Parts: sequence; structure tokens; C-alpha cells
Amino acid sequence: MYVFFREGNTQFPVLIGTTFGKDDWQGIYDNEVDYPGKYENYDSSSTEEDYNVKTYRNKYVLNQKGGTFEINNTDHNEKIKLTHYSGSFKELNNNTNTELATKNNQKLVLNDEYSTVKGFKNSFTGKNFDEIILRDKYKKIGNLNESFFEEWKKSFSTVQDIKQLFDIKRTNNNNIKSNGDIILKVNSNEQTIDGSFADFPVTNSRRYLGLNNSNSFSSSGFPQLNIAATLGGGGAPIYDENISLLKSTDPKSPASSTMGSNNENWPDESGKPFINGIGKSPSTQDGKWEPQVKDLTKEILEIQADLMIKEKNFGLGGSEIIEISKNKLENIGTVMNDYGSIRLDPIGKLLDNEVLVGTGTTYVNSDAGPLLEYVDVQDLPGGTYNLNVNNRFNVMVGAGGINLKSYGPTNISGSITNIAGQQVNIGSENEVNIDGKVINISAEILRIRNKRQRQVLIDSGLGVSKNLVIGGGLSVEGEVFLQHVTAPTETQITNATQTLGQTVQNAVIGWAIVPPGGSYPGSTISVYGGTLGGVPVPDTLVTYPHTHSFENLPLTLTEKNEGVRISAKNQGINSENRVIASPQFNNQKSGIEVTSLSGQNGVGDGRTYTGALTAEGTAHGLPPEE
Repeated sequence: MYVFFREGNTQFPVLIGTTFGKDDWQGIYDNEVDYPGKYENYDSSSTEEDYNVKTYRNKYVLNQKGGTFEINNTDHNEKIKLTHYSGSFKELNNNTNTELATKNNQKLVLNDEYSTVKGFKNSFTGKNFDEIILRDKYKKIGNLNESFFEEWKKSFSTVQDIKQLFDIKRTNNNNIKSNGDIILKVNSNEQTIDGSFADFPVTNSRRYLGLNNSNSFSSSGFPQLNIAATLGGGGAPIYDENISLLKSTDPKSPASSTMGSNNENWPDESGKPFINGIGKSPSTQDGKWEPQVKDLTKEILEIQADLMIKEKNFGLGGSEIIEISKNKLENIGTVMNDYGSIRLDPIGKLLDNEVLVGTGTTYVNSDAGPLLEYVDVQDLPGGTYNLNVNNRFNVMVGAGGINLKSYGPTNISGSITNIAGQQVNIGSENEVNIDGKVINISAEILRIRNKRQRQVLIDSGLGVSKNLVIGGGLSVEGEVFLQHVTAPTETQITNATQTLGQTVQNAVIGWAIVPPGGSYPGSTISVYGGTLGGVPVPDTLVTYPHTHSFENLPLTLTEKNEGVRISAKNQGINSENRVIASPQFNNQKSGIEVTSLSGQNGVGDGRTYTGALTAEGTAHGLPPEE
């Protein structure tokens, strides 16, 4: 190449000629050590198998200071290359289009631009990437033809419906509907109930220890006197005839096993009827139910070929394996997976719910509660979003709030999980479970309330470290241990009793006048209540039958343990209403059963005397027997 400079100015070179270099020859020939190679140094007979011999070769180069324009016409290596003085170039060849910008690369499109890449596309930015969009941005990944996915979902829905069936036919379809449309799928459409309910354990099998004795002590009618000898007391005096009767009373039986309730009494005691038959459990638990036949393997195999055909319509890809001034809306998948994720039996569990006072004992009552089970949910082809954060995940949201909703189970877990707010609401249509080794609940105002105004069941012992205030009644089946009792007074009367006695030794109990004919006739002789030596004779004095009045706690005593429970039931201890204390009444406390609600129409059934207690008209100061 020859170069001249106009008027000696090095800034204005003049190019006279050029010659090919190594890169130029390499564009049309193999570059070897022995240049120019086989094509010029060997005859044609020895180069029959060499493509360099039979290949057409041609290259045109237009070279200027500002750049070079090359056209290569060699067979199978055709290309066009435009090279700039700075080294930037664009090349078009049979395999690819190559572009190099040694400095900036700028492009301005005054109208629309469309770019279509039907193969793989890779974009690499060594520094920052700034994308400015003045309007909206739409990003679509995969085949967005929703009908293909709907067809796949419809085909698999039969299998998903079978998955949602219980293993036994224990309940009916309980899907939640609105205007005929299913809004929450909690059961399979084919779910049916077939079988029988179990016997209600509360009235058929649960037994408790309880006292059921009769203490019908009847006061003596005083027909005769019991002297000491009749009891083998060796001459010891008997001072009260009723003491003798008490000593001869048979000992009462200890607490024995008894049913808490029965089929006849339970409806009145619990305030509920037997909805599944007399004596039958209100829950499906432990019932005899027909097995549910569901061959999942067979069903999946039958639709597998059809699913694969439908999946071909999805096309390849469809997944995104990202990082806005305004809003961001992401839609992952084309069809919402609203398959049923649980199965529900509204009365599937039998749960202890309250303690009731029965006739035979106090027992724990049970009621039906909901049973929910997980159901395996088939993933749709697409619609899964996975976010893996290896260190820390922080989300700061403004006053608009956060809504996190799902058709399926939602799991939130952590080593320490905190939920806080000015108001925290936890609710469930069916069941809330809170579990832990230690559960602390504290508040300035703490309330626990049954929505049905029934009992709050404490299913273990209850310890109160300070005070206990009860506004209504209290029924205790077991023993009550008290250190002290403060209560209003009530005047009560003992049973009628008659005592025997003797005179005081050497005490004169009277005088006798000696009749005529005896020693010292007409004289007065002292009379003693003992023998001649002045020793008193036991049981020689008899008192009138009598009673004693005394102050005591207000009491209502019954002859039987059963009477206590009947009185408690009659006063409403099993109801949701407050039981009011019975008023004091002064009387003999024996054989009383309260048969009316407290505070209403008096207390008692007629066997309780409520009139004035005087000695008028009766021998013992008691009301006449009915």
C-alpha cells in the first residue's frame, strides 16, 4: 500500500493501493504454514478431495480512510462486512449477523417498532439497565390461549372430585353455593352418606362415680323406752331414743359407677333432641358407614392420554424464571385453580362441650363438631409462583393494606412468628385450634363467651390463684372442702326427741306422809330417786318429746343424693340462665326436694312446712303429718 500526504499535511493522507493480508486470504482459503497452500503448489490429480480446489472464490473490498466495505462471494462463505475507522463494524454472513459498537449505540424510532425472535434471545448488560416506559407495559409469556387450559382443567376435574371424597360415606355434599353456583368447594359432588350413626356414648356407655344413697331417718314414735340393757351397754344410760336409732342405721354405700344420663332424660337436660334417632350420636364419628369406592389410578390412566394431547396445545415454555413508579399487576397462569382443597363433615367429630347435672350423677355432655381434612390439589399446567429469598425478605406497604387470600391452605411459619396490630381478629366458620407447650393470654379486659350462651368447658382441673366470683348457681358432684363459711343465718329445728334420765344422787325429789298404822304415822318422809342407799337408778325419768331450735347456714336437705341433682336441674342449673339462690325459711330440714325454679312461686313441693312453728294443736310442736 502506498500513502502520500497532500502538501505534506499528515491530516490528509492519500491512499494509492492496497494488498491482501493474512485475514483477507483466510476469508477465502485455509490458512496454513506453507502459504499459499495446496491450491497453487499441487496438481489437480492430488487435490480431487480438497474442497479448496473446487470452490468458487471471490472477494471485493472497497477501502477508504473512514472505513472498509467488503463483499465476499466465496461459495458457502458469502458475507458483507462494513467496518468503521473506530473499529465498529457490522457483518452479515450465512450463519449470523454480527455488530460491534466500540462506543455508544443509539437508535431512534419515531413511530412503532416490532421485533420478532423465533429462537433463543439473550440480553446482557454489563452495567446498569434503565428502561423508561411512559405508558403501560404488557408482558406475556407462553401460550395465552385460555381455552386450552380450561379444557385440561375440565378433563382433570373428575379425578380431583374423586380425591375430595372421604374414604367412607359419612356425609353429604356440603359445598357452599350462591344462586346455584359453588363459591367454596368443600366436598366432592359425588359425596353421599350411607350407613348408620353410632350409639351416643353420653347416654349409652360413659359412666361416672356418684353417690346414690337414701337417708330416710324417721324419728321414734316413742311407744316404749329403750333401757341400757336392751343395747348390751352394761347398764350405761341411754339419754336419747333417736341416738339408738341412729346407731342401728345401716352404713351408706360409697360412690358407685353410674350412667351420667339416659336416652329419656338427656333431651331435657341438654336442651336438644336426638336428631339422628333416639340414643344415636349427633356426630358421624364412630358410625358404621359404607366404604367409598374410588380407583384413582384407573381414573388417571383413563384421562392421561387425553391430557397429553391437550398439553401439546400449550406450546413450549410458558414459565418465567424478575424486578415499578406506579402499579404492578402480575397474572401467573391463565386459569384460577379453584379445585376443592378440603373436605368437610359438619358433624364429623364428637366433642365434649359442657358438664350437666343428671339424675344419677354429674356428667360431661358431647355435641357434634366439624371435621375438616386436607385434599391433595392437582397443579394446573402453569400458575405456580416460587420466590426463594436466601437471607432476608422485607415488605413495606402503605396505608392501603395487604390482602392475602387463597382457595387452599395457607401456611405461615417461622422460628418466632409475631402478629400485631391495633386490632387483631381471628375467626373461622368451623374451627380454631391453638396449641403450644405454654399459652399465655393476658389483657386489661379478658372475656370468654360461648356464642350460644352455654357453658365454657374446662376439660381439666381448674386452679384459681386468687378470687372466684359466681353470679349464678354452683353444682359440685364431689366433695367440697372449705376452711370457713360466711352466710346469712337461718333458724332450724331438730327432729323431735325424748330423753331418759335419773335423779341427782342424794337429791330429794319429793316427800311422802306416813299412813296410819305404820311407824311414825302422819310424819313426812323425804323421797330420793335412787335406791335405799341413795344411788340414782338409770332411766327412771322421762322427758316430754321435744325439739330444739338453732341458728345455721341456709340449707335445703334431701333424703337422697338424687334429690340434690333433681333440685339443681329444676332450678335451671343446666340452662343458660342464672340460678338464683333460694330464700331462707325456718323449718325442720328433712326430705326436701325443690320442684320449682328459684325465686318463682315459692320453693318446695308441699312437703316442706312453711307456716309458723308453734306447739298449738300438735303434741310435739310440729305441723300435722299429711
